[in-house]
Amino acid sequence: MTPPLPHRDSPPAPQADDTPSGQTAPTPLSPGRVSGNEPAAHDPDAFRRLVAGGVEMMARGGLALDGRGRLAEAPLRSRAVMTRLSDVQPRPVRWLWPGRIALGKLTILAGDPGLGKSFLTLDLASRVSTGAGWPDAPDERSEPGGVVLLSAEDDHADTIRPRLDAAGAQASRIHALCNVRHLDPQTGCDTQTPFTLEDIPSLESAIEQTPECRLVVIDPISAYTGKTDSHRNAEVRALLAPLGELAARFGVAVLAVTHLRKGEGAAIYRAMGSLAFVAAARSAWAVCRDPQDPTGKRRLLLPVKNNLGNDTTGLAFELRDIGNGQAHIAWDDRPVAVRIDEALGQNTRRPGPNSHERQRVMDWLNNALADGDRLASELIEEARDTHGISPRTLDRAKRDIDIRVYRKSVLGPYWWSLPNLSHLNATLPQHKELGDQGGQGNTKDLHTKRHTPERHIVPERHGRLDCRADGPVPLLFPLTPSHPPLTLPHAHGGDA
Repeated sequence: MTPPLPHRDSPPAPQADDTPSGQTAPTPLSPGRVSGNEPAAHDPDAFRRLVAGGVEMMARGGLALDGRGRLAEAPLRSRAVMTRLSDVQPRPVRWLWPGRIALGKLTILAGDPGLGKSFLTLDLASRVSTGAGWPDAPDERSEPGGVVLLSAEDDHADTIRPRLDAAGAQASRIHALCNVRHLDPQTGCDTQTPFTLEDIPSLESAIEQTPECRLVVIDPISAYTGKTDSHRNAEVRALLAPLGELAARFGVAVLAVTHLRKGEGAAIYRAMGSLAFVAAARSAWAVCRDPQDPTGKRRLLLPVKNNLGNDTTGLAFELRDIGNGQAHIAWDDRPVAVRIDEALGQNTRRPGPNSHERQRVMDWLNNALADGDRLASELIEEARDTHGISPRTLDRAKRDIDIRVYRKSVLGPYWWSLPNLSHLNATLPQHKELGDQGGQGNTKDLHTKRHTPERHIVPERHGRLDCRADGPVPLLFPLTPSHPPLTLPHAHGGDA
């Protein structure tokens, strides 16, 4: 026979008590009581809120109720990991190449293709393997160490090994990481896949297998990013963070090679891919041609950034042929004080035609306008059909000379003139009201702040007219109460 169910307000049936002897078991709580001794209003919702609040407070304190209603340690969810800096023991930076490449850190080496970056990395690897002195301190030897080499562009047999021999390396201390071996769980056979930086444990294994490892070379790093988008800052940082942690844990210097993007700009922004590559590195160096060397053989190794050492001087080197189709790096131990941005700036010309072509077009445009203003459409057609000057090149020359572009009437065609504007006074309409005010209106108080390169040039005392090729055409005059802004319809017809 099934026993009757207890009433809601009746006390629960007694259960086996496993409370240690000598202790009083706590009185069970019920919706009608907030403690074992004090009655409370019969409010189930209030009781549930009370219990929920208590559970939350216990969780904050690292406690919870177990299955029997007793206090126990709460499972760990997420807590901040803190380090009191007074407990941190200061230590100096340890260097592979004193002042230039630090141990336990990531270093970036950037440069255009064909300048000898791979030669340079193998020269450094050779010095590590033999303990030879560094280029700026050749007499200061160090203990020989091991090198892990990742090279995706050069063959081990016909390129890397001959270059190491030419540099006098101890090849037995240099190990190349080629692939990663995996055991196929279905077939039980070994399979090999290319290494990527997403597989940090394999790189850790390579370092452990290289005795006294002090240097890891990744040439180029873009070949080992795997599925990571090298142009996304967050993804690159997530890829490099474990690499930096690995370098710090084993005390090895990681030297990653990359290329420079084409174009102009500061060197720190020109490394291929995301800025995170240079930002995550503690030092970054660039290889470029010496702009002062007429032979084009002298290279410069200059600092892009160096958070831990000297960032003001670099070194120079040349690639010297030693016969049998081999070469090695010959260093100049004298410091080079030129800045990388200056060296790259002299080696990088502006996009577009070369300086001689630009000057030719500027000279032609000056001569074409020497006798007076001309229609823009006529100039563009003559430059293209008669002199082979593209409209884009002509536009660059127009900006370099500071050619004035204007309309003689609001709906008329565009005219070009040389910078001297005195002759415009006779052709442009006069505005008596504004002329009486002397034209002293502040150009910052115009009714609009939009600026376009193609604008109607009017002497300052007459205000300014902004005629655009599309959209409404606002008349811009000095702001006065008597001259509210005026907008004209789109100017159809007229040469642009």
